[in-house]
Amino acid sequence: MSNLIKCIKKGVILNKNSGLIVTTIRHAGAWNRDWKPGPYPTTQEEREAAAKKYGLHIRDYKPYPDDGFGWGDYPMFEPLSVESGDPYEHWDMPEYKRNLGDLMHPNFDFYIAERYDISKRSKSYFRLLGEFLAIMSVMSFICYYAETHKVPKPKMHRQYPEDGKKHYTFEPVE
Repeated sequence: MSNLIKCIKKGVILNKNSGLIVTTIRHAGAWNRDWKPGPYPTTQEEREAAAKKYGLHIRDYKPYPDDGFGWGDYPMFEPLSVESGDPYEHWDMPEYKRNLGDLMHPNFDFYIAERYDISKRSKSYFRLLGEFLAIMSVMSFICYYAETHKVPKPKMHRQYPEDGKKHYTFEPVE
């Protein structure tokens, strides 16, 4: 890394490879600061501009409350988990089941496929307790039965091809 910095300071890389400058300038607009939400809209004109910015109708646009968490003019909407997306639709990003330009919930990383699924109905605590006790009862019974009913190892005498005949010697071969 230090050699790279020395080369940049001397101008070795930039002089030989002018495409590096062009690529850096071309991709300078895809930074997180460009996608940062604006300030909380206080007037009707600011609300209309923010709704237009996010591609929403003004009656569908409702920003997060200005409570100091910094969501700004980002629209508030119900979260959708990845599993609730249509599995047969052609998605731009199939691993997240979303298209380019779709709004993302601020806690999107909580609703990815390996995590929480909103579309599932949660089970009651009594059912969860019943399932837990059933599984633990079966496992306890198996462990108890295995400890109390030991299976003996079958033992037989050693079997050789012929009894009484020597099959090996330790003397060197002549």
